[in-house]
Amino acid sequence: MRSPFGAVLAGIRENEAKTIALGYNTRAYKITTVVLAYGFGGLAGALYAAFAGFASPELFFWLTSGRVLIMVIVGGAGTLIGPILGGVSFVFLEHQLSQVTDLWPLIFGTIFMAFVMFAPQGIWGILTSRFRSRRAVPGSDSGKEAPGAAT
Repeated sequence: MRSPFGAVLAGIRENEAKTIALGYNTRAYKITTVVLAYGFGGLAGALYAAFAGFASPELFFWLTSGRVLIMVIVGGAGTLIGPILGGVSFVFLEHQLSQVTDLWPLIFGTIFMAFVMFAPQGIWGILTSRFRSRRAVPGSDSGKEAPGAAT
C-alpha cells in the first residue's frame, strides 16, 4: 500500500475513473495484479505438493479455498499479518474444538459469522484499534486551560 504500485491499486479501488484521468493504465495494473495473485497461488500449490509428496484432487474442492478465505476474513483482509493471524487461529481452534466435539465446523462457522457481522476488520483490526485507543490519552492538554478562559 505504501509503494507506488499499491497506491495506484488503492486509487483504482476507490475511484477508477479518477485514476484513469490521472493517466494510469488501470487495465494493465489489474492484469498485473491477477498475474501476481495466480503466480503466488501456483507457487503455494507447488510448494505444498513438494511438501506433502503428492497433490490429491481433494485440494480442488471448493471448501479448501473456502477455508483460506475464512482465515483471511477472520484475520483481517487487506493486511499482511491479518491472514497469518487468521490461519493460526483457525488451525488452533480447529485442533482444540475437534478434540471436544465433532461439530467443530458449526462452532467455527458461528465464530466466522460473528466476525463478519461485528468485527469486519478481523483480529488484526481489533488489535490495532485497541493499541491506538490505549496510546490516545484522554485530556492530553496536560491540564492547561484554553486561551481566553476565565481564571
